[in-house]
Amino acid sequence: MGWAPILFVVDEQVFTGGLRTAWGFNASSPSAQLTLADSALTLRLFGFVYARREWSGVANGQRVVGGLLGTAGVRLSLSDGKQLVFWSFEPQVVLDALSRRGVPVLDVGPKPPKVWLGS
Repeated sequence: MGWAPILFVVDEQVFTGGLRTAWGFNASSPSAQLTLADSALTLRLFGFVYARREWSGVANGQRVVGGLLGTAGVRLSLSDGKQLVFWSFEPQVVLDALSRRGVPVLDVGPKPPKVWLGS
């Protein structure tokens, strides 16, 4: 009797970009990595895990732009009230991936809100 290899299907997407932390630190691309897996979201900053949340811990995603340079990004609001911004050259791809995992994506219309130093 023969054997068959066991295959694991992992639905994982990895994005490289920048990060504005909940406490206001701003790191430009390619300092951050956003990994969207089947069960959780992981954000790494300079290779270290900055945040990891199961999908139930992610309240919503929203397209934003940087107030000064207009850099595109995705604001992630976490269930504990923290907010952070993942700077991305492809924010819509990130938002689509979040939506496929059940994260509500807020519609901002044609003009996304700006993220300033104090926000």
